[in-house]
Amino acid sequence: KLVVAAALLALSVAIAASPAPANQSSCYKRLFSFGDSLIDTGNYIVHFSATPERKAAMASSLFLVGEIGANDYIQPLFQNKTLEWVRPLVPRIIRSIALSIEALIELGAKTMYVPGIFPMGCTPLFLGIFPGDDRDPATGCLRWLNDLTLVHNHMLKSQLDELRRNHPGVSITYVDYYEEMLSLVTKPVENGFAAETVLDACYPVFVPGRGVVRCPDPSRYVSWDGVHLTEAAYKIMAHGMLDGPFAMPPIMSTCNRNC
Repeated sequence: KLVVAAALLALSVAIAASPAPANQSSCYKRLFSFGDSLIDTGNYIVHFSATPERKAAMASSLFLVGEIGANDYIQPLFQNKTLEWVRPLVPRIIRSIALSIEALIELGAKTMYVPGIFPMGCTPLFLGIFPGDDRDPATGCLRWLNDLTLVHNHMLKSQLDELRRNHPGVSITYVDYYEEMLSLVTKPVENGFAAETVLDACYPVFVPGRGVVRCPDPSRYVSWDGVHLTEAAYKIMAHGMLDGPFAMPPIMSTCNRNC
């Protein structure tokens, strides 16, 4: 998530660096990212101690809320919990995300992009843990795990619809990480990746039974370590949020652009 946030910030600054006509809106002054890490930039909101100052800062900022939830499924599955044990976690996780969004709105946030989770069945980690499980012939990914991902994302989208109805003055946009990453898997060559290694990891730290040897060219891989993506993949995902089509409206649609 931090890499995606950094890519978003770098790309948006590069695109919006030139001055634009006065009648166009300006880009967001700050980008705050929330997830499961102590170094997520959202943690720095506490430094805006005065309420008016914080509300003003948050109203002019862009918030990337997530992706949240993948680790909540990865950890129990990694510990050999069954799908039947994990599936009931979905509504609890979605409710937790909703409560986080409502807390940000209460603090003054006006613009939020909320990613769903990526197709976990396509990660080298789980392909290594469950090598004999049923795979989708079109992608080579684990069908049952991607089905769980889709349940999570569908429930998240429904929850975001409800939040929009309850908070009409706040922009809440769903980001389709699932389709975005799946497009890298199904069309690797078109995106600059090697077809033969699209479901492999460059540096397979988290892949069971693999020697931990770094590949010579990470830019040809989608996965970096078996769970996280490579810089090349994150850059494509950042573009998908900035310019579409995996976030509607795209982030840059409200920013100044010098075409």
